[in-house]
Amino acid sequence: MLAYVDTSMLVKRYLPELGSEEFEARLLGERPDLIASEIVHPELASALRRRARQGHIDEQYLMDALDDFDQDVQRRAVRLAPLDTVCVHGAAHLVRRLRAPIATLDSLHLATALEHRCDIIFTNDSQLARAAVEAGLASWPQDGRT
Repeated sequence: MLAYVDTSMLVKRYLPELGSEEFEARLLGERPDLIASEIVHPELASALRRRARQGHIDEQYLMDALDDFDQDVQRRAVRLAPLDTVCVHGAAHLVRRLRAPIATLDSLHLATALEHRCDIIFTNDSQLARAAVEAGLASWPQDGRT
């Protein structure tokens, strides 16, 4: 199974929070091939940096989590898809045709998932989950919230 994973779920992989255990259990049980747009690189760094500014994690935890992500990318536990013209045009098409509201970066995530023919999208974003289902993808968790 090819599964798209967005930044909201990657945060759960590298920072224990509500829903992290369920996500890891799903990954261990199904062992899907994970793919993400390369935009997760700065998004993940930004999300973890925000947690550090809020005092939820320290600087060392932040650096270790980002190193863990880089190692997962190197060993292809998470495959990063390049942001290309096809994806950008696909994202614009999704924004135009979907009834579900979708933010710009979320449209790029969804377009990447569709371009790579993913079977499911793992997202903790309910708006992205609704758009994904409307576009024909399965979403987990179903309501986009763990």
